[in-house]
Amino acid sequence: MAALAEKAALLTRLNEQKFLTTRERRDAKILSEYQFLLDRPLAEPSEAKGKKVKSKSEDEEVEGETPENPDTEKETDTEPETETETATEKENEKDSDADETEKSENEKEVHESKEDEQGADTEKEEEKETDTEKSSDTKEESEADTQEEPEGDTDTYAKNYLDELSAHLKEVLQQNMFELPVRLVSETKETADHLAKVQDLLDSIKNEPDMVARERSMRNNIAPLVQHEEAMLLFEEVGGEKQVAAMLNAEDPQPYLLGIIASLTYHKKSRRSLFPTVHCDLLIGYLCSTVPKVREYAAHILANYSYEMRLGIRDSVVPLLSNLLVSHEEEQQGFQALRCLTNLAIEETHRKKLLQLPECIASILMLLKSSYVELQAQGAWALANLASPAFSHGAETVSSLINLAKSPNATVQFHSIRALANYACLSEFTQFFKGTKILEILKPLLESPDTSVQEETVRCFSQLMSKGVVKDLSFTKSLALTCVAMIDLDNDLYDERICVQAAWCLAYITNSVSECRSTLYEKEALQYILSLLEEGPTEARVPAVWCLCGLSEYSPIHHRYRDLDLIRPLVQYLFQLQFKEPATKALANLAADEKNRRLIGQFYSKFAVQEPLIMARVAKDTRGGSK
Repeated sequence: MAALAEKAALLTRLNEQKFLTTRERRDAKILSEYQFLLDRPLAEPSEAKGKKVKSKSEDEEVEGETPENPDTEKETDTEPETETETATEKENEKDSDADETEKSENEKEVHESKEDEQGADTEKEEEKETDTEKSSDTKEESEADTQEEPEGDTDTYAKNYLDELSAHLKEVLQQNMFELPVRLVSETKETADHLAKVQDLLDSIKNEPDMVARERSMRNNIAPLVQHEEAMLLFEEVGGEKQVAAMLNAEDPQPYLLGIIASLTYHKKSRRSLFPTVHCDLLIGYLCSTVPKVREYAAHILANYSYEMRLGIRDSVVPLLSNLLVSHEEEQQGFQALRCLTNLAIEETHRKKLLQLPECIASILMLLKSSYVELQAQGAWALANLASPAFSHGAETVSSLINLAKSPNATVQFHSIRALANYACLSEFTQFFKGTKILEILKPLLESPDTSVQEETVRCFSQLMSKGVVKDLSFTKSLALTCVAMIDLDNDLYDERICVQAAWCLAYITNSVSECRSTLYEKEALQYILSLLEEGPTEARVPAVWCLCGLSEYSPIHHRYRDLDLIRPLVQYLFQLQFKEPATKALANLAADEKNRRLIGQFYSKFAVQEPLIMARVAKDTRGGSK
């Protein structure tokens, strides 16, 4: 009983500290039994024997008697009485002739035989009953108004209950330490108390002399807490990230602490707070550690730091991360190293350093053939950021990325096509796209359910059109009509980002493929371009004017410019630097028509006088658009 009393005291203390609340006790059975034990003291074995406890044998002996407390009687015990009352009512209503009397007597005999067989039937039912049925019976008795003793010995019942509850507590306590502050922040205003609880938790961990217990507490409490945004508000408010960093032994770092710091650095505020303590020089030393987990978490932290270039990661980290990637010893540490290198490659100085490491580039290309989609996507992302005229693996890279674009995974498709678009815009790589099956692979992706994949696919086609890689006329016409549908503002599938890329692709087609102009004229493409100029996104205006420039080279369409009043905006665009070149070429082509030439002169004279006002208005619109 001493052990049971100690467990009961522990549960009471946890309840007082609000580590166990109704929300956390998801199991209604445990809730009712838990309150039952805490509200009244546990009975000693001698007292339990002295009390009258209804057992199964007693229940069988007095099964025909009415129980003293009908509220606690089970539903199965009331069924025979209902049958008896029904039979009695029928007997009173029947006539007194002999045949009917015999029938009623037979019914009574059947009823009595049923009552005699009830005990045997009950035993058969009890054998078939499951553990769930027994627990529900216990729950009904505990929720009754009267506090009767549970079936069986109190000591045994309490011991079984506490064993079951302590197993449940392991799961509850692992979750409550971070669910509790999350709920309290969102549902109450007692912020000071909750901050104090978080601080007490940190203090108890810092003051724990046993390193094994400290690690266990950090894993069970702090690690899950920092993965929740609302709980992190409390953690950052008390400076928890700095307190965790202070526990780190710089000379002999604990991997579990580095893992928690890695999770903390996903949060912008914590990342900036930790950088002065867990700085780059310290992490560079950890990258050379003999402990694999230390190297992995060091690369993980650096990868999160690399999201902000302002933190200033040194160039000396690039060769060390490259070694982790090339070694292939640990897949996870290689992945974290690649994450960091991917972000660093955005900056030109780091990119130049990486391009001087051919083994690193070769390792990234190998990851494109990995069976893990995460590594494939990360490798394609890294190659996209490494796109540069100085890149020396052009043919292999383009071929590998085209094959990777066949992946059914949308994330892999996005990064591979994005990388292809980056290399396609470099004239040094144009030759590597010729003769490939890139059109066959990318064409179905124009209808991808993922809008990001669609956007990058259209962008890639834009770059390929600008370099003259696409020679198939039927495909080009089909692509032009697809782009017209994408710039349609009334289209149910309209997407602003896709619209901008489609406008650029259409601009390249209209200015380079003369055979497509008649097709676009027949499809009334000018109306969609006009709507794009008037109501479309600001980023789509420049390519829209280039589309007008390209279509103006098709003379049968000149009257439509006049009918749709497109000459006026083209003259206005002459006074805006970003539109001046395409607007000038378009008006030069339209001036071949006499009526158009007369309108151009009239509008030019009008807007030339108002040029200062127009320029001021343009400057105001530009400022508003940038916001």
